[in-house]
Amino acid sequence: IDTIVRARRACDGASTLLERVSWDLAFHLAIVRAAGNPLVETKFRAIQPYVVEILLRSLTDTEVTYQGLVFHERIATAIAERDSDAATAEMQHHLTLGLTLFGSDTDRNLNLVARDALESLVTDTVTFEDLMRLTHEG
Repeated sequence: IDTIVRARRACDGASTLLERVSWDLAFHLAIVRAAGNPLVETKFRAIQPYVVEILLRSLTDTEVTYQGLVFHERIATAIAERDSDAATAEMQHHLTLGLTLFGSDTDRNLNLVARDALESLVTDTVTFEDLMRLTHEG
């Protein structure tokens, strides 16, 4: 629970988009690990590159970021209170938020959506390699 709360706080306080994506991924991974099911963690690791692509899309959209990060506190609180029904409901809302806010990106290939988000991130201080490292973190 401490790891989940720490990752949530760090995500909220991140000063760069790359840092926020990294902490958002850490938040979700901490929840997966807290479930204590190695099969679920293995499955999460298998889709981790896609999770990073979704996070890039989400966190480069101010409306998705604004509405989505609110759920992190609700989820962390429900988990800390050991309220599995509330945690499940909040996570379901959080994970489906993009479907209502992504607009035309919902029907686009995720690789193309992520590529568009990446183009806005790659600078002299953030490289493509920095971003791709996130697909294997944890």
